[in-house]
Amino acid sequence: MSPMLKFCEWDDSFLVGDLIIDGEHKKICEMACAFGQLVESGEVSYREAMVMVREVMQHVNAHHAHEEMLLSIYNADSVDLEEHRKEHLKLRLTLNKALAEVRDQKTESFQDACHQLLDNLHDLIAEHIKTMDARTLRKCIAKHDSEIR
Repeated sequence: MSPMLKFCEWDDSFLVGDLIIDGEHKKICEMACAFGQLVESGEVSYREAMVMVREVMQHVNAHHAHEEMLLSIYNADSVDLEEHRKEHLKLRLTLNKALAEVRDQKTESFQDACHQLLDNLHDLIAEHIKTMDARTLRKCIAKHDSEIR
């Protein structure tokens, strides 16, 4: 596996303690990895790339809404919730910009644009889950679980 696709390997450090959120993280990771493998093969068509990226984006957007709802239900600290929302917005804007670059590329730079989108997906998966989600979701879920026991 290439270094670029290393982040796709599921790692228990991504777990936050909620079965549904963890399942969504794993699904997004798998989808990004499938896209990455197609890009790395050099045989990705424009149509395939757009379909796969659209599906990843739909899952990411639904997942972000779910995380924010869960944080609200579990009564997360308002500062943590707002920071999480801002981070999600920043990630969506970054992914939308990368998607636009893939969509607008000519054949010669299409692969480069796909690689840039993969880098942005890496930030979403590896960085966001291991930092923001770990800090806010894990804490909130653990607190909620201890209160109901």
